[in-house]
Amino acid sequence: MLLILLILLNRASIIFMFIYVFLYIMTTSHNQSYSRNEIKQHNKEDDCWIIVKNKVYDVTPYLNEGIHPGGDEVLLKYGGKDATQSFTDIHSNDAWKILDKYYIGDLNDTSFISVLKNMLWY
Repeated sequence: MLLILLILLNRASIIFMFIYVFLYIMTTSHNQSYSRNEIKQHNKEDDCWIIVKNKVYDVTPYLNEGIHPGGDEVLLKYGGKDATQSFTDIHSNDAWKILDKYYIGDLNDTSFISVLKNMLWY
C-alpha cells in the first residue's frame, strides 16, 4: 500500500515527505522514552501502561479508581500495547484531558513507517 502511494507521488513530494519525517523525529519532545519491550511488561491490573499516538501513559491510578465508563477490562485489554486507534475512535476531548494526567513519556520508536503512521493519526 505504501509502495503504491510512493509510486504515485512525484519526486519532490517524496523528498518533502522525508524531510518532514526527519524534522518530526528531531523535534519530538526529549522526555523519558520507553521501548515497546519495556511497555509490554506493564499489562497488569496493578501496573498498566498504554500507548496512544506514540506517547506512553501509566493508567494504573485510573484503573484503580474503577471509573472507566467501558469498564476496567477495556484498559487491561490494551495494557502494554498501542491503544491509539481504539482511543482516537471513541473518546471525547474531555477523555484526552484525563489521559494527559497519566503521561509518563514517549514511545522510543522512530522507524520511518511508525513515525509516518503516527503523523497520519493527527
